[in-house]
Amino acid sequence: MKEISRLRIMFVDDELSVIKSLKRTFRKYDKEWKMYFFTNPLEAFESLKENNVDVIITDMKMPEETGFELLSKVKKKYPGIIRIILTGYANKELIYSSFEVAHQLLIKPISAESIIAVVTQINIINTYIKNKELQNVINNLSYLPPLPEIYLELSKKIKDPESSLNDLAKIISRDPSLIADILKMVNSAYFGLSNKVFKISQAISFMGIDLIKDIILTSSIFKNLKGTETQIAAIKKVYQHSSNVLKYSIAISENLEMEDIDKNYIFITSMFHDLGKIVLIMNLGKKYEVLLNSAEKDKNLNLEELEIKYLSFTHSQVGAYILGLWGFSTKVIQSILFHHHPELSECTDSYLLGTIYLADYLDNKTNPNFKVELNRKYLQLVFKDINIDELIKKVRSENE
Repeated sequence: MKEISRLRIMFVDDELSVIKSLKRTFRKYDKEWKMYFFTNPLEAFESLKENNVDVIITDMKMPEETGFELLSKVKKKYPGIIRIILTGYANKELIYSSFEVAHQLLIKPISAESIIAVVTQINIINTYIKNKELQNVINNLSYLPPLPEIYLELSKKIKDPESSLNDLAKIISRDPSLIADILKMVNSAYFGLSNKVFKISQAISFMGIDLIKDIILTSSIFKNLKGTETQIAAIKKVYQHSSNVLKYSIAISENLEMEDIDKNYIFITSMFHDLGKIVLIMNLGKKYEVLLNSAEKDKNLNLEELEIKYLSFTHSQVGAYILGLWGFSTKVIQSILFHHHPELSECTDSYLLGTIYLADYLDNKTNPNFKVELNRKYLQLVFKDINIDELIKKVRSENE
């Protein structure tokens, strides 16, 4: 594991009792974090002139200035700072407006352990992605995919010890398209159920709430986009490719003795391995579409090489960074970051990374202009005794 540098974190909450509690709670992290505490958002913003900060965690409702207003100013003047809002459950408009200025919205009540997990995850991201220009660009993008309202509501309901499967099912059932996506997944060959499932509550019991949340997240990102005709067309290509990668990944996993946790990550990693492309399409428009089209049509051009040349960062880095901000597992982040070059990961025991890399390669290989060679040496190192050629032949035959 790479060395994790000391993070600089600012907490802002107008209630003095909350600030005192935060100070007591996080005192033991003094050696790992440099912390600043403010009850006045105006003073907090003014202090940024003299104090370098990596992360701001602020309450939403404050009398002097709301968390939204504070982070709006921070985004404009200090775009490199990661911005997090703490709030009780809010209405749809407030949630979506928050994502105009915040990378993450944490629902109160929230435990100290949850805040620690978020901050630790951010620190891990920074160790893998040290490209400051990338961080500044991402943190200042006009469009970042928001966590959907139903996703946030489920996250809160799950924490309620009195909630039931039916309570969770009622939340999901408000969106017919989600019902269709979830039932399609649970009745697929991946789960191998002998009888069809028609109720969301049953689907939750078979699939687990984490996978349900992953489906909700991907469905929201791919289906609720607003953009130009060419942007939407480009994103549909990403969706189709990601769906194909998921099919290949499932077929590969069935031939490996994968740990259950890696199997649980297959869906989100497959569907979001190219999340960075969506973000760049939505923010850079034609500039990025030119790169995509050039790499797709010219066998001598490689997309990541074009991205490095013209943007100084890659779609893999963008996607991994965003998934990290959302709090996903390090394994997922690694698999997205290195899905084109797994040998750079220094990770030689991840079935998840090997699976996503091979699945992505197999679908890209259907394009006659795709000429990148498969890194068989890496796959053999990860998959050990598996015959790579036989595995590829079997997976292809199952997906023809």
